[in-house]
Amino acid sequence: MNKLVPEIVLRNYKKSLFNKNFKAYCLHLDISGFTPMTNQMLKMGKEGAEILSRDLNKIFANAIDIIYKNKGFVSIFEGDSFTAIFDEKKCGISNLFNSALLINNFIKRNGEIKTKWGSFSIKFSMGLSFGNISMYILKNRNQNSFYFKGDGINKCIEAERKSPENKIVFSDSLIPKLNNSVDLEYKKTNNSFYLIKNIVVLMNSTVKKEPASRKYLKLSEEFYPKSLIEKKFKGDFRNVATVFIALKETPDINDQIRRIINLVHKYGGYFNNISYRKKKAYLLVYFGTPTMKENLTKRAAELALDVKKNFTVKIGMSYGRVFSGFRGGSKRANFTCLGSEINIAARLMNLSNWNSINTTEKVYENLKDLYLIREYSSQKIKGIDRKVKIYTLERKREEIKKLFFKHEFIGRKKEYKNLKEAIKPLENGNFAGIIYVKGPAGIGKSRLIRELKKEKKDDFNWIYLPCSEILRKSFNPFLSFLKSYFNQSENNDRKENRKNFEIKLNNIISNTDNKKLKKEIKRAKSFLAAMLNMQQKDSLYTSLRPSAKRRNTLMALEKLIKIESLNKPAVLELSGTQWIDSDSKAALKHIVKNAENSSFAIICESRLDENNCLSGLELDNIKEHEIILEQFDKSSTKQLVQNILDGDISDKIVDLIYQKSEGNPFFAEQISYYIKENNLINTNSKEIIENIEIPDKINTIIIARLDKLTDQLKNIVQTASVLGKEFFINVLSKMLKTINVNMEAKKIEKKNIWQPISEIRYIFKHTLIRETAYKMQMKDRLKRLHELAAKTLENLYSDNLKQVYGDLSFHYENAENFDKAKKYLEKAGDTAKDNYQNERALKCYSRLLNRDSFQLSEKKKIELYIKKIEIYKSIGNLKEIDKLIEKPIRLAAKTDDKISLMKLYVYKAITYGGLGNYDRYFDYINRQLKLAKETGNKKQIAKAYNNLALGSNFQGDLENSIKYQKRAIDIIQKHNFEKELYPFYFFHALTYFKMQNFEKFKHFIDIHTNFAKKYNDRWELIKAYSNLGIYYYNINDYEKSIKYLNKCLKLSKKTGSIEYILISQNNLSEIYIDTGEYKKALDILHRQIENATKTHNARIKIFAKYNLGKLFYKKSDYQKALKYLNIAESMAQRAGLKRILIEVFFIKAKTNFNINNYNKTQSNLEKLRKYSEEMDRKDMLSVIRVFEHKVTFETEKRVNNKIKKSLKPLEQMLENNHDDELKTDIKYELAFMYHEVGDDHKAMKYRREAHEEYEKLKEEIPKIKFENRLAKLEKSRS
Repeated sequence: MNKLVPEIVLRNYKKSLFNKNFKAYCLHLDISGFTPMTNQMLKMGKEGAEILSRDLNKIFANAIDIIYKNKGFVSIFEGDSFTAIFDEKKCGISNLFNSALLINNFIKRNGEIKTKWGSFSIKFSMGLSFGNISMYILKNRNQNSFYFKGDGINKCIEAERKSPENKIVFSDSLIPKLNNSVDLEYKKTNNSFYLIKNIVVLMNSTVKKEPASRKYLKLSEEFYPKSLIEKKFKGDFRNVATVFIALKETPDINDQIRRIINLVHKYGGYFNNISYRKKKAYLLVYFGTPTMKENLTKRAAELALDVKKNFTVKIGMSYGRVFSGFRGGSKRANFTCLGSEINIAARLMNLSNWNSINTTEKVYENLKDLYLIREYSSQKIKGIDRKVKIYTLERKREEIKKLFFKHEFIGRKKEYKNLKEAIKPLENGNFAGIIYVKGPAGIGKSRLIRELKKEKKDDFNWIYLPCSEILRKSFNPFLSFLKSYFNQSENNDRKENRKNFEIKLNNIISNTDNKKLKKEIKRAKSFLAAMLNMQQKDSLYTSLRPSAKRRNTLMALEKLIKIESLNKPAVLELSGTQWIDSDSKAALKHIVKNAENSSFAIICESRLDENNCLSGLELDNIKEHEIILEQFDKSSTKQLVQNILDGDISDKIVDLIYQKSEGNPFFAEQISYYIKENNLINTNSKEIIENIEIPDKINTIIIARLDKLTDQLKNIVQTASVLGKEFFINVLSKMLKTINVNMEAKKIEKKNIWQPISEIRYIFKHTLIRETAYKMQMKDRLKRLHELAAKTLENLYSDNLKQVYGDLSFHYENAENFDKAKKYLEKAGDTAKDNYQNERALKCYSRLLNRDSFQLSEKKKIELYIKKIEIYKSIGNLKEIDKLIEKPIRLAAKTDDKISLMKLYVYKAITYGGLGNYDRYFDYINRQLKLAKETGNKKQIAKAYNNLALGSNFQGDLENSIKYQKRAIDIIQKHNFEKELYPFYFFHALTYFKMQNFEKFKHFIDIHTNFAKKYNDRWELIKAYSNLGIYYYNINDYEKSIKYLNKCLKLSKKTGSIEYILISQNNLSEIYIDTGEYKKALDILHRQIENATKTHNARIKIFAKYNLGKLFYKKSDYQKALKYLNIAESMAQRAGLKRILIEVFFIKAKTNFNINNYNKTQSNLEKLRKYSEEMDRKDMLSVIRVFEHKVTFETEKRVNNKIKKSLKPLEQMLENNHDDELKTDIKYELAFMYHEVGDDHKAMKYRREAHEEYEKLKEEIPKIKFENRLAKLEKSRS
């Protein structure tokens, strides 16, 4: 409870004694230094306000406590000063001087206030006196008030003004009162005042500290609002209009003051206090505090003009940002404002002429269109370091200029029509693309979408995906949807939620006729369960690597959306798209990639981002519609206002709301609710009652509405604002244990602050409401609430903290509990990293590293840098590694952390390897090796040798690569590191494969495969099966090749490894082409192109296009063959894939040869030779020679029939070639060429030999090529 009224006032008021005269000692204390501190703290926002409040109250509370211990009381606070009175009947002079001495000592000891923004010096001046005091209590219907006056007060104030800095002056009224209770050393400064040099109090007359009396506190409510007496907040910075009024002393002055207080209430101001000296009363009034009101300057101006009209006054007015809060302590306090704007208002009052209103430039700018205000002067004002322009407020303008919005306004009929048009494809079962509904905050995006939903609710399945602006957790909008979809509740136990999940999923499966989709949704089960934190130990989800988990999660969401769109078209409503997280973006990209055969649409509601830009989802090759909402026109505004205000209203009201809302429908809606809730419309005239003003800024509207709530409801709203735009009611209930939150939440719902979206979840009606409720609170309170929110979440999710790591780190960081914040932030990053949510993980680690408050050890910093580097390595972003890596290397070197240094040297080497700088690569790997040897770290030595082998391999130095690999493997086997390092065997096998040493390849790949099976490492098994398939293909064992490639494909599908699904498909298609199973090959290739397009895998797409060309060549469909081969050539050229270009040009040459286009054939062969030489393909160079002779033969036989000699080089090739298949191919060609030139003997010879050899080859390799050629040879016999 705040003691805003002295007990002497309340005691006498209770007795109905409204005037009391007595003699008393008086003390006036003025503290300097708070105004410059206030101005500086103003710039620092809420934290500055709290520091100011704390330090201000430390000085004032201690000074006041000293006064009350010495039996005095504080009669009034004025700016940075107060007056204390010591009733002579209760106190002696020793109480006065003891108070003066103790306050003097305290301020001098505590006069330097240190903050993180600098130090501030606090000083004082003090005046003491004795004299007559009169107390007056003014009883009034709106608000009682009181004041003290008398020569005792006048003299102590005058004495204070004559006091030097940090000194005490007393008036001559105290001389007769001096006695032996005080030993005083002083000197006279003039006829009436004395400067104290030293005080010794000989008689201690203080009272023991007593608990604050609550006897008369109830009566305080007749002087100040109950809400203010009970208010607990310390203070804040806000815009306030200040009015100082000076009244001449007249016989009816008390009646005048009463009437002015009533006017203050009429215009919605706060009457603070009355100070009275030298036959003048000074009244202080605020607008905008402690309760926010709208149009503060206009209210202040209306009050000033009304007072000026009816009384003889001097008035000073100002408007601006000030500190507003309590000052004082438990014995006595005051609600007031501090800042230069308050000082300016007081100075302007003093400078004003009687019956004149002086004001500032800010007030002029706010009111110039409504009032006649003239510039009066520009001059220096005490306490202000600049000249101040002074204006005089004279009267209201007779003709007020109406400030209508100048731009053209657009209604909503057109936008609604466009929205309905955009979703029309759904009616035909087609994909409607993405519809962006865009515009600034409050423009009506959600309302437009809600209208469509209302009209089409029976036609579509509506999937609501809300994005969170605070806690941008991975897949946040989808998690929100899944919780609702699977009937998940925070109030249920895990078992019940699991049961609900199973029931819903089983219903989906039983109602799905599509067998393939049914199978896919069954497979998706563990991934959907994992998203809801119901994963089971032996599920497919838990057995996969993070990258596979992520891919399968995306596929699971895609299948669920697809099922939802089967019975009815589905609409995905994405709310707050500007806050979407990267994983949800990825999910949407995945969903729309295969959307052409699905019936759904995505409607994205998106507001302006921080840069005033409109954000999108950046989806490629997807049909997009954009609906940008502009301001309402007056007609639309009128319709909205009529709906809220229940009927016809005057054009004047519409004009006013339209003007203030500037066509923003949310603003207009909130203003209308404010008018309705405050009963501000005259029921007879249908016009707004006199003196009502509409807020001119949306935050003012919201604050005004929040201030209308009871303290309890406001506390609930502000507490909920800490949890975000959406919140669970059970979390809020746990935070507010003593309140029936469920019941109170419904009251708040009726006030249009929030609305339920389920039985357990609420959502603020607008982001701006939540933001305003949050920002209204002081930082100290927010810290406590964030701490409470974090502890509540820890208790609620004690069995599964993983799902709230991000929330916990957010709340603990805002609570400035940095130890817990950094613990949970790292865990959030690790969880994201494990689940391949790379962007989220990187943000967590970066925040940990960049925020000084976390005070990380150097060891922890190195650890976090390495985690970031591991992520960048996994996604192949070597550039970011290079930018990042020097810092941890320096830290590891500085702290002699050799283990980390070795890891970092490897990553540094990888960046150089990526750039092709192998000298620097080997330099850093050798550093790793040196450190490993120095520390005797055998595992690191093995890794270093393996890294040296990798480098040698990249350079084509396979002999050295094998040498280093053998060293690494020797260490692995000797020290039993095989469990961790057995993948080295895989790399060893691949090196032998490159060397065409298939025997050793098979030996090491078998070792690797056995270990992978032993440790159930699916990723390593996929690699092994794929390469065994390629191995058997190369040794012409197609049966085994198909067996292993299918194993690879099956396991890849199970784990969601898209990369190896595509690789397996590619290799299988090549085998089926070679064996003539064209239908199988064609099916695979079409699926391969589809998957490669979805995953943006250009390399696999090129292989697929090449294989299609090869397939159509084999089928003799040469036009189609060239079409696909040309596409493959173009794509491979752009990607720089020389290996595939060799295959492309070979098949193109053969195709052009078969259609007798020998010029193009020759051109193809020239390019084929170029790339074969570059890639050292000696096998292909032999084939090119055979082909060139065929071309020569075909071109020359048309001009010269005697061309036998052109066949001799081909026969010579038979003698020098050891490739059985190539030799047989040459004989085959010679058989037909000799037949062409009429040498049947040689033709028969080569035909017989070719036939015999193809028969043998066919037994070993079932190639369709051999069957075709045998058939042609058989045919040629006849």
